[in-house]
Amino acid sequence: MQSIYLADIRRIAPFFESYAVLLRPERREKMMGYRFMDDRLRCLAGGLLLEQAAEGREIRFTENGMPFLPEGPYVSLSHSGSFACLAVSASAPLGIDIEQQRDKDLARLGKTAFHPLEYDFFMQEPDAVRFYDLWTLKESYVKMIGSGFSIEPSSFCVLPEKMLLPQEGMPFMRNFDCIDGYSLALCAMEPIEACVADLKLTSNYL
Repeated sequence: MQSIYLADIRRIAPFFESYAVLLRPERREKMMGYRFMDDRLRCLAGGLLLEQAAEGREIRFTENGMPFLPEGPYVSLSHSGSFACLAVSASAPLGIDIEQQRDKDLARLGKTAFHPLEYDFFMQEPDAVRFYDLWTLKESYVKMIGSGFSIEPSSFCVLPEKMLLPQEGMPFMRNFDCIDGYSLALCAMEPIEACVADLKLTSNYL
């Protein structure tokens, strides 16, 4: 079973200094390298989520910058807008992605971002919700397999019943409608039974 933890940077912001000291030195250095405060807060929120999952154990990063815990569990981290999120599983690889739904030239972006089958599906209802729901499914998949978008996003399809994937095995994928204005998707090599919870920023955590 998976768990998904959310952290709202707007709740963290008033306590920035207090929470920053909980990060490991390399994470604090990365955080302070960002120019804008929102970027620092997203980095901080992601770091707090990782620390919660690691429980003092070693945290490493792949060549693509994805975090992993050598001693387990499996983890995947994402952030966008006001939120960071972390997915955790003790039993199988997984990937998570969150995206703030923004109005852009989505039809143009979809031509390069989506497989032709996905693009046809999107154009049946070309709004931001459908675009980002589909995009987060794709990104959660490449996070799960550890490649990131070194794989051309238009080369594979994540639509149910029409999946065309670069690796063997049929993963489980699911969108979560839990935050207004955001798309959130989870991909895992086991049935998805995830629950979503907030990061507990309590005095005990400090």
